[in-house]
Amino acid sequence: MRENIHNRRLLRLLHLVGIVVFGGLVIQCDNPNYPSYTDLNYEIEILDQSLFGGLQDVFFINESTGYVVSGNGYIEKTVDGGQSWTQQSSGTTKSLQKIFFLTADVGFVAGGCNGTSCGGAESIILKTTDGGTSWIQLDVPTKLQIRSIFFLNEQTGFASMLGKFISTEDGGVTWSVHEYPGPTVGPVCFVNESMGYVKIPSGGRLISLDGGKSWSEDNQNEEKILSQYLNSLSGNEKPNYTCIYYILNGTDIRSKLDDQRNVFDAHFIDEYRGFAVGWGNWNVGGFGKNFGYWNGAIHTTFDTGVSWESDMNITSMSGIYGIHFPNSRIGFAVGGGRYILKLTILD
Repeated sequence: MRENIHNRRLLRLLHLVGIVVFGGLVIQCDNPNYPSYTDLNYEIEILDQSLFGGLQDVFFINESTGYVVSGNGYIEKTVDGGQSWTQQSSGTTKSLQKIFFLTADVGFVAGGCNGTSCGGAESIILKTTDGGTSWIQLDVPTKLQIRSIFFLNEQTGFASMLGKFISTEDGGVTWSVHEYPGPTVGPVCFVNESMGYVKIPSGGRLISLDGGKSWSEDNQNEEKILSQYLNSLSGNEKPNYTCIYYILNGTDIRSKLDDQRNVFDAHFIDEYRGFAVGWGNWNVGGFGKNFGYWNGAIHTTFDTGVSWESDMNITSMSGIYGIHFPNSRIGFAVGGGRYILKLTILD
């Protein structure tokens, strides 16, 4: 029974990316006959401003409890769905870029600096085991700004940066370095406890089938990747939809947009519907074309990334840098200023 269910799910996902299977023959289609959605409707609410500016990322554990971080080393927490915020003691003024929480108590914040503008090159990872009441700084064997962080469990985690990624098997006490000279390594992405992927500067991908203990070049096609993934699921285990998108399409959403401004973060709420955020249109603010700020942009897809629709004029945001949905109904986004957005799906 499980094999039949997974085969049906595989065929469904193959249809989503424009692949039709006829008696073992795989044909790429220009106009996939999925998905069933014809739009992605949502409303935006501007919540109470955070205490500090320069917001970089947001992570909500549920609809009530969430965190934001800033480029000035600030961490803030809400327990009322973003209506009010309290400062956490981070112990640093370094730029904080990314947040990841495993449970209500255990979480990580990562960032650092790439130059002298913020005190010299340095990586930083902070860890809490008490829901943000206290944070400790972990020893990191690199001096490059960390661009993504992900933990499978309280022991096994990963972070990526310029030309390398690092991994830990003891909760961040020690780290191993995996070097791939070139541009920034893409986010380390795990679809379950065993199977992980990471994009490397050569344009290729690495695959791990043992929870990140070992990595090898991934030369498999998408159908085989999805088949392995779906067959590894158990019961009602929820897929990592954002990771599925990265596996099939890579992390370069910008090139798929009509107006190719920078894209900084993405989150898929199911196999069809996803959000990406970044810079929108330039707002001169009455000071002339050389003075102003970027509006925020929210890009949405309802057909698993085949097409994207863009709102390039989310004003007062100075760009949007982070987005996260704790469930498929409610999400939150933050920008370069102090504004925090709440997104409610209307479908």
